[in-house]
Amino acid sequence: VLFLLGVVLASVLTYVLVPVSARPTITLTASPYTKLFPGYTTTLTATSSITPASNAAYVWYFNNAILPGVNGTSYVVDVNKLGDYKVMVTDISNGCNNTSSIVNISDSASDKLWIWPSPSPNGIFTISYYNPGGSATTQDITIYDSRGGKVYAFKDFPVSQAYQLLRVDMSRNAAGLYYVILRVKDGTKKTGTVVIR
Repeated sequence: VLFLLGVVLASVLTYVLVPVSARPTITLTASPYTKLFPGYTTTLTATSSITPASNAAYVWYFNNAILPGVNGTSYVVDVNKLGDYKVMVTDISNGCNNTSSIVNISDSASDKLWIWPSPSPNGIFTISYYNPGGSATTQDITIYDSRGGKVYAFKDFPVSQAYQLLRVDMSRNAAGLYYVILRVKDGTKKTGTVVIR
């Protein structure tokens, strides 16, 4: 009897209370858009249940790869950063973590030739045209002044995204109205204008 009692007492003494912390909650939202056009941006914001906020450590992921150097609660996305985003938050005080659901930022299809800013205060602007599927192709860009003189040409501009951005520097050109012609390898032709102040 004494032996059995000793076993019972020993097993009772081995029970230890272990504090368990709840996993933090994390929400990822995009505002104001989840589909982008050239020149537009959206802000991804991570909100966690961790208090105080200084106890939260954030790791951002883009298409399942860590985004280096991004560790705050928000991240701005433009048309060149389309894809899937998620955030892992860790409560530094207890080591518990959780990962948000995925937010997808995609393109908005448009047959418009995007030129911005226009008017351009310094002669520097960006041109972009929708490339369905983001497949590899080339575009030719030619710009004419109001008298029909060719002032800029870029042949075989490589495109590999839905909206490849081409930064044009015409800061040496005079103020005025300029005509932009974009030709896609498949024969598509788009025109637009830009004003330089």
